[in-house]
Amino acid sequence: MVILAVPGATPEANAGKGERAVAVSTPREDEIKKIAYEIWEREGRPHGKSGEHYFRAVKIYEERQRAASVSSQVASTATAVADQQKGSGRDSTASKLPFQRDRRAR
Repeated sequence: MVILAVPGATPEANAGKGERAVAVSTPREDEIKKIAYEIWEREGRPHGKSGEHYFRAVKIYEERQRAASVSSQVASTATAVADQQKGSGRDSTASKLPFQRDRRAR
């Protein structure tokens, strides 16, 4: 969570003026809260387990981020290989299926 405030302003200086710091959630924080809420509901909405649910949600979020990063790396590698095959003049279909003969050669 990010706290936004007027530079140089203190809570004492803003007292009575209607100004206050505003809490703004990041997309990461919003997603973690959503996951924690889903855990809480799935477990029957137990009282007093919010901290446990939050830390489990952080772990789940980080695992999803790692998986997405790996998927992205695999996709970019596959794209690079396909581009390389196109550049070398090889038929990408034939290279993917080496066990099938080219029927046009008959």
